[in-house]
Amino acid sequence: KLQFLYFIVDSLLVIMTWLSKSLLLMSSIPTVVGMLQVPQWISDGMVLQGSGGGSVLPEIPAVLNGMSDVGKITVRDGQQTYETNTDANGNWTIHLNGSISTVPTTLTITNEGGDSITVNDVLYGDVYFCAGQSNMAFPMMNAINATEEIATIKYFPNFRFFKTPFAAPPTPQSMLKGGSWVNSTASLGTGYLENFSAMCYMTAREITRLQSNLDRPIGLVESAVSGTRVEAWMPKQAFDLCSQYKGKVPTASGGNAATALYNGMVSPFIQMSVRAGIWYQGEHNAKQVDSPGVDKRQYYTCMYSAMIETWRQFKKIGDFPWLTEQLPPSKLTGQSGQLTTGWIPIRLAEADVTHKLTNAGMAVGIDLGGVSAWGSLHPADKNEMSRRMALQGAKIIYNIEKKAVPSLGNYLVAYDSYYSGPVFESASVSSEGVTISFTDPKAAVDLHLADVSEHSVNNTTPCSLCCAKAAPFEVLTAGNWTTVPQASTIVTPGTSTVLLSGYSSVDGVRYANSDFVECALYNSDDLPLGPFVFNFTQ
Repeated sequence: KLQFLYFIVDSLLVIMTWLSKSLLLMSSIPTVVGMLQVPQWISDGMVLQGSGGGSVLPEIPAVLNGMSDVGKITVRDGQQTYETNTDANGNWTIHLNGSISTVPTTLTITNEGGDSITVNDVLYGDVYFCAGQSNMAFPMMNAINATEEIATIKYFPNFRFFKTPFAAPPTPQSMLKGGSWVNSTASLGTGYLENFSAMCYMTAREITRLQSNLDRPIGLVESAVSGTRVEAWMPKQAFDLCSQYKGKVPTASGGNAATALYNGMVSPFIQMSVRAGIWYQGEHNAKQVDSPGVDKRQYYTCMYSAMIETWRQFKKIGDFPWLTEQLPPSKLTGQSGQLTTGWIPIRLAEADVTHKLTNAGMAVGIDLGGVSAWGSLHPADKNEMSRRMALQGAKIIYNIEKKAVPSLGNYLVAYDSYYSGPVFESASVSSEGVTISFTDPKAAVDLHLADVSEHSVNNTTPCSLCCAKAAPFEVLTAGNWTTVPQASTIVTPGTSTVLLSGYSSVDGVRYANSDFVECALYNSDDLPLGPFVFNFTQ
């Protein structure tokens, strides 16, 4: 019954998402002039990835692509002229070397036959590609303090938005079914920003605040569909990287068919250069019934990392930054709503992928659950999730570890936070007990256990005894997991380790091994430690 309820809720959200996107985009068609064609994202008001801007990563050229009859393609960008030739099938790509600037330019694309497409009001800036399922599609109007959050767009005059229309074809596409760019001014008062991805907008906004350049052009692409699994977002080639699961990938149809959403909602953008990818997904895989003998953590780790690796390979711009939201719980203490199950292996897999890949960051959200207007599967506190995601992004892109961000207007508050919470490194056993150490001592300052409800503005029922009754650490002894009492979880002042006192003979240790976490370990910036499992015998 519970699985059926999940299916009904996700199905309704899929329908709502498709209808809203269709209404916004029904008048858009791919740009075609004679034999010359470009995907719809190459259109008036677009943002192209620019060079410069303070990134510590290698420069990324902007890329245009399209189709034409065989021959030469010329692109004029102000005083610059670029040329390339189509391949035997009429496909072409061309690299542009535009610097980040608030001054708009006009691009003219011409083929040998004289067919010409003009793209006006083009800005070079940073482009973020935001993908996933319903929590990425979760709109600004349902975020906490939605009215105030939406109004913050007035401080960011050069943000541009693009919502990808739903498409799930059986083969990769080069063209979209529609779509158009909407600028900051037009996004207000029209319902557009209200219906745009909260995670996408607020993450990019906070990265921009951390970078201290509010005028920077930012292009945001939302490509998200409710109730979808990672397999639908993977290209065919990605499954080759997980050949051990051949014949064990659960079958599905429509938007959840393997490769379907990649084919229709990623493939048309695969030539687009981006500053970073932002991902929020995993709930559907958590609920998915896996084939017999398949370990969910290992399966999702393989599929998700293969998806990222093939996207990076196809874009040909190196290991561009990748940011993941680790699944938060579905509700908090005292809140009504269905408590979900199956989140634990997906959280661990998301951490595995983040640690495995270069230029990858993850926002821990085990304390940011809650019930929103979309129900208990969709926590409303995308505000803090986005801030944590932005801290990770700013570190990877600009090497900003800690920076004082000033307040902005009467709503956006100042903060000065290290970019990460504590990250588990290893554990050891001695006569004193189990000692847990962390990868970065600067992220493990002033460690302390605290009730998670104290760290979320979306909870009205503080639980002062949560850590006493539901301490997050457990040890494995003789095949059984035992909770370590709060009193035995010791942090020595001036150190960046945790001692589980009195446990001198154990086989393993784990932390936050629950779908619903009531107590967590925080650092001085109130950023939590993410879940982990460590076995001494392996």
